[in-house]
Amino acid sequence: MPALTRGEYRIGTVARLTGVDPHTIRAWERRYGAIKPRRTDGGTRLYSEGDLQRLRLLKAVTDAGDAIGVVATLEDEELHRRLITLRGPQPTRNGSGNPDMHGVVDALLEAVNRYDGESIDQLLGRAARLATPAEFFADVVKPFMTEVGDRWNDGRLSVAQEHLASQRVGSKVHALLDTMRPAAPRGHALLACIDEEQHDLPLYGVALGWASHGLRVRFLGARTPVDALVDAIRSVRPTIVGLSMTVQRERAEAARLFRLYGDAIGSAATWVVGGRAALEHRAIIEAAGGKLAEDDGTSVVRSLFRTNGA
Repeated sequence: MPALTRGEYRIGTVARLTGVDPHTIRAWERRYGAIKPRRTDGGTRLYSEGDLQRLRLLKAVTDAGDAIGVVATLEDEELHRRLITLRGPQPTRNGSGNPDMHGVVDALLEAVNRYDGESIDQLLGRAARLATPAEFFADVVKPFMTEVGDRWNDGRLSVAQEHLASQRVGSKVHALLDTMRPAAPRGHALLACIDEEQHDLPLYGVALGWASHGLRVRFLGARTPVDALVDAIRSVRPTIVGLSMTVQRERAEAARLFRLYGDAIGSAATWVVGGRAALEHRAIIEAAGGKLAEDDGTSVVRSLFRTNGA
């Protein structure tokens, strides 16, 4: 089996991530030189993150009406401009510069209003194919679920509609994480909300970001007590553990809780805490042996790999 480096994918995974079938990918490469994957000594194609983004662009442009023979040799920036021309300039809800995300959040909200789970799945699937994982979370998942939460709070959406949206988004993120599973992971990661913390949406973005750095990510989700985390650590033996804290706690309670997590994790793994409520407790977290994840833990992950020589 050919060795993969971080951020490289075989053609089957590429097909799932981009929505372009393997036969078409090979044809675009062979006939038009549209993409140039790395080849192993045995001739196996290995595709980079840049290759995936280019394939998504090529698919979007050809879906919009251009022939592959016309656009195959265009640079990525030219493809972006061509796509905007084909679709027409449309403002996005969230100010994103990704033209593939136009109108997706509005369409998702309309589907939630209709209790239309199938349409939600289709819209999320299309968005995931036409964007990087980071773009998918920032431009679709986060604004969509934020708006769902706001509408639920003021009574415009029912509990059933909020649960429908959350379940479909969670399923899509987990499916995307499965396709990002590296053949040779640089390490393993656990992500969880602290005990009694039920807001797991921020962890979706962290999971996708860490997976893109070559980690095999396991998502434990909301309300993860210390004992459950200990069991997971024994089974997975993670390189890093990420905890989310979005709801503020009393200082004494936070200190007690993080001492428990610190004692449970010990030297088994590096651990970080993120979320809007974590910043106030930096000293407590660090005293317990953890780190504050000021940038979703990305800098900690990079530093960890540098330290390990990866």
